[in-house]
Amino acid sequence: MEPAGNRAFAPPPLVAAATLELDSPAAERVGWGFIALYTLAFMSTSLLFLAPLLVTLALKVNSLVGIQQAPSSLALVAGTGALLAMFANPIFGKMSDRTSSPFGMRRPWMVIGLVGGSLGILIVALAPNITILLVGWCIAQLLFNALLAAVVAVLPDQVPIGQRGLISGILGVGMPIASVSATFLVKLFTGNQLAMFLVPCAIAGCFILLFAVTLNDRRLAREDKPAWSLREIASTFYVNPRKSPDFAWAFASRLMFVLAYAFLITYQAYYLLEKIGSTVAEVPQQIFLGTLAQSAVLIAAALTGGRLSDRTGRRKIFVFSASIVYGLALFVVAQLEMARRRRPLGEQHDGLVLLRLGDGVRPRLSVCRIPSGTAPGWPS
Repeated sequence: MEPAGNRAFAPPPLVAAATLELDSPAAERVGWGFIALYTLAFMSTSLLFLAPLLVTLALKVNSLVGIQQAPSSLALVAGTGALLAMFANPIFGKMSDRTSSPFGMRRPWMVIGLVGGSLGILIVALAPNITILLVGWCIAQLLFNALLAAVVAVLPDQVPIGQRGLISGILGVGMPIASVSATFLVKLFTGNQLAMFLVPCAIAGCFILLFAVTLNDRRLAREDKPAWSLREIASTFYVNPRKSPDFAWAFASRLMFVLAYAFLITYQAYYLLEKIGSTVAEVPQQIFLGTLAQSAVLIAAALTGGRLSDRTGRRKIFVFSASIVYGLALFVVAQLEMARRRRPLGEQHDGLVLLRLGDGVRPRLSVCRIPSGTAPGWPS
């Protein structure tokens, strides 16, 4: 699974179908009540990651070290957190698979991850320096990934194969909704840094706990616990590209797309502050407008691109087209500073600048993701 820091830019991959016992809850179809609660929990988990990544973490770092040192300090914090997340997610997933608690396999990790990750966010919000902030962010990344691993594992645990496509699609649409919700909540509490960090945690936590309480969680007998194997853990992080060339190409292409988008989103607040000339108070509103536009176009592009791809039976042309438009969009973003110098831009025009960002960048990932998940030999 990809690092959480990068996953803010694309929906997290869902766990593949697991081998389940005949009496597993996934042997029966799930109702719309379960689907609604699961979707809210999944969106809330995304909200926990996205709220700090899109806005508040960058602004917090800027308040501690100033705009000149902020980019390098943010790189240290976000990069370290993403590195930890890359290892934490699969390891916590394996721990969840081996949990024989009387409360179930997934529920304990949901609660532990939510509480521990929120504590890390509290440390970040109150941090007086970059060192303390780094410690808090690492705690948040580790524990929120424990939560994410457990929430994602519910899909093969509870949902039969015949419903997984539908529910996966619903969860995918939930990601842009979570992005908009995250930036909207931060915008509401502009000027109150503690509330900007903690309100998303509180709201998301309510939905996650509601789902955890109502979940008919799987239970694992102690004698059925799989044995630990260092080789098995190591194999999680490596796939032989010669034996799986399609996977290698798909992974490399997605890595490049996500890397480019990560550069843009991670430093978007500083771009607005230093290059566009926005004030700190204006940044949450502008990022909200940009995220709203991105999310609307992402959903439209995903639905349109997927339907056209299925109807024509063509995959590569969509990937190629998305790559061209993606590159052009980033080029346009790079030229915005020149436009700013030629003609002063007001707050409304800054919002339109971010709207164009959403119109040109984020949807292309979604158009690219759909065919890459369905093309023969490519992973979902």
